[in-house]
Amino acid sequence: MIDLDILEQQLRQQLESAAELTIAPAALELPALPAFLWPGDAGLVLANAAVQRLTASELEIKGKTSLAVVGDVSLTLLVRPGSPTIEAHVGLPDGVSLAELLEDLVGPLQAAGKLLDAIGVAALEWKIPSPGHVHIDLALKGQYEVQLAGLTLGLALDGGKIDIGPSGLAADLSGSCQIAEISAPLSAQLHDGKFTASAQMPDLSLRDLVAKAHLPLPQLPGLDLLDKALDDLEILLRNDLPILSFRYDTAAGPARCIVAHHSGEWHIVAGLHADNFRFANLSGALAPLDAFQSIIAFGDPVLSFATAPVTIPYPGADGGWADRSFKDGFAANGMLKLDGLGLELIKSFFGIDKLQLTLPVGPDWSQVHLSATLEK
Repeated sequence: MIDLDILEQQLRQQLESAAELTIAPAALELPALPAFLWPGDAGLVLANAAVQRLTASELEIKGKTSLAVVGDVSLTLLVRPGSPTIEAHVGLPDGVSLAELLEDLVGPLQAAGKLLDAIGVAALEWKIPSPGHVHIDLALKGQYEVQLAGLTLGLALDGGKIDIGPSGLAADLSGSCQIAEISAPLSAQLHDGKFTASAQMPDLSLRDLVAKAHLPLPQLPGLDLLDKALDDLEILLRNDLPILSFRYDTAAGPARCIVAHHSGEWHIVAGLHADNFRFANLSGALAPLDAFQSIIAFGDPVLSFATAPVTIPYPGADGGWADRSFKDGFAANGMLKLDGLGLELIKSFFGIDKLQLTLPVGPDWSQVHLSATLEK
């Protein structure tokens, strides 16, 4: 435990012969700290230094120094014998980048792209809450904007915290997300070197999103895939461009909506996921088609929508992402099994077990029909 009387005496002795202090990390019982907080084992050199005993259990040390990444700063240390043993306020110059701070901790964050480059650090405080742990509070400023088709996505960060301990590093950041005129709180995390961002957009539906992007949306009555709120938004940053991934629930099952860039254009894709899908869940008019359930193996997603024929990254049932092709408009995805209703003849003749299934879906449910084609 730090003895404040001995520490104060040592520091005042230094000040008697010079206007600067050199403080070794061992003197404050510090764990290993990032270079932008402490200059390493050589010790912290404080110019224009001052020492003040605030209370019997608190010693204040102030001065100016230069630190890696952030440059010249003013530094105030509060030293206590209890917990937290050290608290520090770092007065930063303008132009300190959040991206540079995080890269100093974990290395390059290419997946975060231009978002982190657009965010600056306005203020920084750190403390040692327990032995071997470092807690950093950040005040952030700045906004990243990108055009998605006909709408603007704006991401701003205003605060955050970083915790470093024996189990690793975790950063949690907060701010706001704006799509067109709709705003919502934004949360971003850096865990295990992976950067993710998410938001809640309760006032935005798939129909709204497509309309705001000025993209085509065919009429599809009676399906709340279009009109349910796109609640959970995850923002993936790849190659300096975001992928928006919405999760939401419908009466027929969970759904995903993806906004992604491909071949110079932005596209919107949505998919309905259901393990035990029934046509009747989409519309009562489609209930007779459930008689064919024994010979249909639906894929994942069961039903999909795309603003254009496109191949873009899409999440699978296991949570992994892979490029996937989608047809223009609405379509069902699956296979026609050749195991019943007289289809065994086709199976024997062509030597195949199943056919690619398509279900053209349009505004008139009475015109829906099933068709299957030979795989290419």
